[in-house]
Amino acid sequence: MKTKDIEFEIESEEFGTITLKYEFQIWRTKTVDRYIPRFTSGLLSVSIHDDNSEMDWEFGSGEDMPRQMKVALKDHDAEISEMIDNKIFKIVNDPHYEGNHDADPRDKH
Repeated sequence: MKTKDIEFEIESEEFGTITLKYEFQIWRTKTVDRYIPRFTSGLLSVSIHDDNSEMDWEFGSGEDMPRQMKVALKDHDAEISEMIDNKIFKIVNDPHYEGNHDADPRDKH
């Protein structure tokens, strides 16, 4: 398993620049011709910035995520999911991948 923090940035006409930081635990399973990514993730922080305002939220801060952030994330859910899938797929298919193979860290043996 490989643990990695990854930031994603989305330009939104309605909300401005949305920056998301996730922590991923990544592993992979080999098929005949490629690796299939497996991962768990946790959202660490969200920032939304435009010309007029700035809003930040961090997991563990004890504060609820502002409603406007929740709306922004919901509006861009498909785009965020695609960015995550593409990034994780690229990581696990990197020839220099250093994580575990075929091991689900959630399984307790």
